[in-house]
Amino acid sequence: MSAFVGSITNVVALFWPGCRGGSAMDAIHYKGFDLYPSSCELRDTGKWTMKVTIMKLNVARSFDASNTFETEVESLSRAVEFGRRIIDGEVPKCTVEDLL
Repeated sequence: MSAFVGSITNVVALFWPGCRGGSAMDAIHYKGFDLYPSSCELRDTGKWTMKVTIMKLNVARSFDASNTFETEVESLSRAVEFGRRIIDGEVPKCTVEDLL
């Protein structure tokens, strides 16, 4: 993943309860939105989960899922996919309509 920024362990652990550490990616531009994928290594299992923040015109909304993944790279990849599906209206109860 060429957009990988690097470890932000202290920041992720501080703002994402249950995290041992994690990472984030640069913004991915999709259909007029900016997606900011991030990952979290769970303290209790060592598996990875993800979150995506979607932003438009300086207004943001964050979404996460209960899925877990074996690797950090997989969790970041799935966060990008999750964000795109939200923007496309394919994820029930997740919307960005208020960002339009």
